[in-house]
Amino acid sequence: MKMHYAKVISLCTFIFLFVNMGLTSTSFGVYQPYLVELPYVGNTGGSLILSTRTFTSMALMMFADRFYHALGYRRGVTLATLCSAVGFVLYALAPSFPVLIAGAIFAGAGYGLGGMIAVTVLVKRWYASGRGGALGFASVSTGIAAMIIPMVAGSHRSEERRVGKECRS
Repeated sequence: MKMHYAKVISLCTFIFLFVNMGLTSTSFGVYQPYLVELPYVGNTGGSLILSTRTFTSMALMMFADRFYHALGYRRGVTLATLCSAVGFVLYALAPSFPVLIAGAIFAGAGYGLGGMIAVTVLVKRWYASGRGGALGFASVSTGIAAMIIPMVAGSHRSEERRVGKECRS
């Protein structure tokens, strides 16, 4: 492999895990307290949404090898990331509980098909040596997402509360 590809592949796997694992797992936990306040969700619904995402990701992990064999790695990675994106859009626009469940299914598909299994296969294909360093670099992205998302969500909610207070005054 040419050395300049090593940096590109490392950056791509970093972003891939940041979106498909880091954002998918962290963002729901940050916003769950707000979701359960919705009249059509509640605590039971919040747990069901999380359980649906988890079950979907676990079920699809069992078929990840067949998925990538059928689609190829470029198409497979793209489709897995698109599933995560569709999940986020559905969460954001959900007017009802079934749409939140659909978002959980898509987010779970992105997590299950686009998680460590895919990154491990990609790194194995592109690196003859130094695979541990490449996997470690990609894995750091999930921790970074866990640090960034709560701060962004907290600042967004703080700003929203501040603007709400100003409007009421």
